[in-house]
Amino acid sequence: MTGQGRDLKLHIQVSRAHFFIFVIRPLARLLMFGLAQTARRSTAIFLLSLAVCPLLTLRRAHAQELSAVEQTGATQRTENGDAGSSPALTAFSLQPLVASFHPDSSSPLDFRQDSTGQQSTSQQLTQASVHEKPPVESELITEGEGSFGHYHIFAYSWFSELYTGGIEYDRHCWNYFLKSQMDWVAEVLPVTILHQPSNTDVFGDPLSPAQFINPGLGIYPVGLRMKWRYDKGWQPYFIIKGGMLFFSHKALSKDAAYQNFSLQTGLGMQRRLTKRVDMRVGYEDIHFSDAFVVPSNPGLDVMAYDGGIVYHLGK
Repeated sequence: MTGQGRDLKLHIQVSRAHFFIFVIRPLARLLMFGLAQTARRSTAIFLLSLAVCPLLTLRRAHAQELSAVEQTGATQRTENGDAGSSPALTAFSLQPLVASFHPDSSSPLDFRQDSTGQQSTSQQLTQASVHEKPPVESELITEGEGSFGHYHIFAYSWFSELYTGGIEYDRHCWNYFLKSQMDWVAEVLPVTILHQPSNTDVFGDPLSPAQFINPGLGIYPVGLRMKWRYDKGWQPYFIIKGGMLFFSHKALSKDAAYQNFSLQTGLGMQRRLTKRVDMRVGYEDIHFSDAFVVPSNPGLDVMAYDGGIVYHLGK
């Protein structure tokens, strides 16, 4: 009886092992593959939406400007028609003739000034045809960023440090929200330095104390900045940018990828120095990872300081 019980227990253990090998493990692999594919698609859709939204907003703003210009021109033509003035071609063709024969004329044909003291028809047509577009507020920022700490939120590794330097462009493309000025942001980081371990495992953990410098390039084509007190001396802001980081060596792990998706979020303060020049300092969270494009995805979350010189354009 004891032998039969032992055989039954062994049979149950073997059945469980077979169930795990042939059912549970394939399902787990399939689930992980599905999650990786979903992460890739979600990241691609997110970056595509960030790229399309500014283009749609710019197209809508351009259409509104054209509509306003057409309405202004139609209103001006209606007023000129109600006043009994001649068409534009007739006005400009008769003006030299009237000026030559009647240099001091105050008749209704005088296009410089009529009897009521109102502006001439030619001046009204000139003002209607010329629409000066106000310059768009924009800024060019030379900035630098450096890491001073790490934490685990969306990434695993924290044995590397990131330092960047480049140029950021901010343009007032949208309206205002929560009393803040809404700006589109783009950034290029030609100086991108990742100080990482030389020998790591698949998770990015160092296998030796040796480290090396991994140079790269950062491109953030889409972003949003919300700036409050935009007409004051002290201007607090919130900023978020999405883009890619490219490195000359595999980042964070020998089994990871060369290219990584990146997201920056930060808070800061901008101080006006002169009419054209400002200075800003802030704090940023920089995240980058390869989104499981390859099986190894250590990722890195960096706490970073940010500082830059702001030059105002379009004013």
